[in-house]
Amino acid sequence: MDRQFKFLDAYAPLLYDDKTYWVISGGRASGKTVQASAYFVMKLMGDDYFRGVIARYTQRALTTSIYRDIVDIINDWGLAPYLEVKGDEIKNTKNDNMIITHSMKLQEGTMTARGKGLARVSHLLVDKATE
Repeated sequence: MDRQFKFLDAYAPLLYDDKTYWVISGGRASGKTVQASAYFVMKLMGDDYFRGVIARYTQRALTTSIYRDIVDIINDWGLAPYLEVKGDEIKNTKNDNMIITHSMKLQEGTMTARGKGLARVSHLLVDKATE
């Protein structure tokens, strides 16, 4: 399948600006999740060290949200042979770059996260801070 991907102009600064953090907002179907997913996949395949963590405030598994978009992009771009997908981690087998997903869950009125033990994180993406 010959599919083209285009970064939307509104998200172009992600590719070249060196800001410490970004707040990306927009309406439904504005491209936020797909553009952020593509950015993470590009970083995953790049030469520079990358350990990206995707966190989402949810009581459901991340495999039905941004994770699905990332896996679709990996398949659409023909990158699957270079990657190892295991549970909540996607690892580049050539350079050891990785994407790790974590859900922050509401339990008994408090927010908890499985963030303990994360080390050397280079990028953090909080997808839909509230749900």
